[in-house]
Amino acid sequence: MRHRLLKALLTALLVLGLLLPGCAIFPQGSGDRAQTLASDIQVLEQRADEEGIVKVVIKLQGASLAGVGEEMVVGELRQQAAQSQKKVLEWLKTRGATVLNTFWLSNAILAEVPVDMLDEFVSLTKVERLFENFEITIPEPLEEESLTAALAVNCTWGLEKIRAPEVWDMNITGSGVEWQSWTQESA
Repeated sequence: MRHRLLKALLTALLVLGLLLPGCAIFPQGSGDRAQTLASDIQVLEQRADEEGIVKVVIKLQGASLAGVGEEMVVGELRQQAAQSQKKVLEWLKTRGATVLNTFWLSNAILAEVPVDMLDEFVSLTKVERLFENFEITIPEPLEEESLTAALAVNCTWGLEKIRAPEVWDMNITGSGVEWQSWTQESA
């Protein structure tokens, strides 16, 4: 059960990382960074509470994973996030912001920031986007019995899609067909 919940959470974070503009998979051009941040700031200014504080997700530059082996990806993401977040975290603390959380997978920081400080984020070159804090809900995992039943229903939809039963009705079943695969290694 705990494994499924962790898997669902990591999947949600990965999807979030893919969907957030400016992440490593969909990098933005640096030419429009200031314009994008200005637009983000306008939205956030409207979301500030009566004390002039806004909860903001600060999305930093995505990690470079070129040449990193599969078994080293998690460690590399953690290391690069810690390194790139360090100066931003220090900067936030000196400006009176409250850091609520850090996220290594998407390389982001959640903080409560005075609204009059938002314009200063443009000067931080590692900051790619600013978002209002949001909540992601993870659906409750299915019980194993209901999961098995759900998988059993219509698990052969692909056969229907390619109209295999019609071919089988013509006594064409594929029996006696030989299959060959050839792989050539380049020198």
